[in-house]
Amino acid sequence: MQGASLSYATEDWLMNKELPHIHQDSLPAKFIGAIDGKSSWLHGDTYTLKLSQADTRGRFSLIEATVPPGGGPPMHIHKNEDEIFYVLQGELDVIAGSEQYKARSGDLVLIPKNVPHCFRNNGLHAVKQLLIFTPAGFEEFFEEAGTPASPGVAPPAFDPDNNQRVIDVGIKYHAEQLPNPDLLRT
Repeated sequence: MQGASLSYATEDWLMNKELPHIHQDSLPAKFIGAIDGKSSWLHGDTYTLKLSQADTRGRFSLIEATVPPGGGPPMHIHKNEDEIFYVLQGELDVIAGSEQYKARSGDLVLIPKNVPHCFRNNGLHAVKQLLIFTPAGFEEFFEEAGTPASPGVAPPAFDPDNNQRVIDVGIKYHAEQLPNPDLLRT
């Protein structure tokens, strides 16, 4: 009961107060549920857009990635965006420039722009991670290069015959695919 009255008191206070500390440049609060977001399949992985450049005024974008065993993108670079991997569940092998990491649940990897990088799930279970791009804009690549995901269906495996189209879309978004190291499929 005390929590309910506190909630009413807070609501009453907010309705009767001006909030001078909120600037016009401030972003509005937003709630995105666990099952919300547009999902795309790409290279055997599922990418779900949670926050786009429209949501953040171009500051950053946020994508939830589900990477099945054997999944992960080819080696590539982003020429405009820094990227952050935050592993929620599982373990990824990550290459970033000359460094190699085993990123586990709770680990974060920062990939500055122009640093070649890739990740691969070499485990038995799917990995879940958050991808943050700053500035925003690259999230549009996933929708354009991927295919719409269907609930209850596994994502299609990496298709080398479709890779040239993905490379071409990547160029549009200032990303370049590079030769794969031994860590990744050839």
